[in-house]
Amino acid sequence: MSDFKYLFQDKYQNQFGGITFTAFTDLLKTLNEKYYVSSIQIIESASFSLAMVIRSHLGLSAEGGKIGIIAKDNLAGSLALAAARRLYNAGTNSTIIIPQKELGNLSKDFQLQAEAVSALGLELLVIDPKENEDSLNELFQSSDNVLMGTFDNNAYKDDNLNFLADMLNELSTPIHSIICPHGICQDTGKKLSTPIYSSSTLSLGIPLSGLNEANDFLGRHYICEISVPKEEAKLLANIPETLFAEQPVCQIFKKKD
Repeated sequence: MSDFKYLFQDKYQNQFGGITFTAFTDLLKTLNEKYYVSSIQIIESASFSLAMVIRSHLGLSAEGGKIGIIAKDNLAGSLALAAARRLYNAGTNSTIIIPQKELGNLSKDFQLQAEAVSALGLELLVIDPKENEDSLNELFQSSDNVLMGTFDNNAYKDDNLNFLADMLNELSTPIHSIICPHGICQDTGKKLSTPIYSSSTLSLGIPLSGLNEANDFLGRHYICEISVPKEEAKLLANIPETLFAEQPVCQIFKKKD
């Protein structure tokens, strides 16, 4: 069994660990190469769970909800776009912000999700946040929830995302982070830039170890099933086999001392 610390627990007090971001990316590669679980499959299964979380924060129904989405071209951003598609079909309307002056070459996964939401008629805006501060502030203030699909290893260095983090922290609109809140070191939980105070954070399969120390920024911490084999999950972080026995997404907690 891998060397790890017990950092988290489920509602039944089963305790388990977390993994580094490097180990997480290695896990995604293993899922693809050894278990034939593609990134698209991971995005689809996780977006189903994310849409369930947002329904809960909308009062158990998505009907009539207004969602603001900030998406970067990475796994978290692709997941946010996929959730927007699911929520649209459940009765919400989403405005999607890609915070940059212009699009470069998009990854295949992100482009596929962007085309899917565009085909539904959802508004997808590629804009410089600093040049559109007033309109963005109005958008986020009028939204019921904001999905922050931006996290990756370098997101904290992005001036546009730091600008948006400052803006969002001044608002009362609930912010939902994917994988890890912006501005937090995923491995240590320390602040790297402007941290987002989230209403919820969704982990995928196995939580990142730094989320234990960053508990104050997580809000409600959820974890969703993404087809990590139970043997791998046990080896990497002692994830209990019963974690997803009731639902494909569940709330977890910082381990009690």
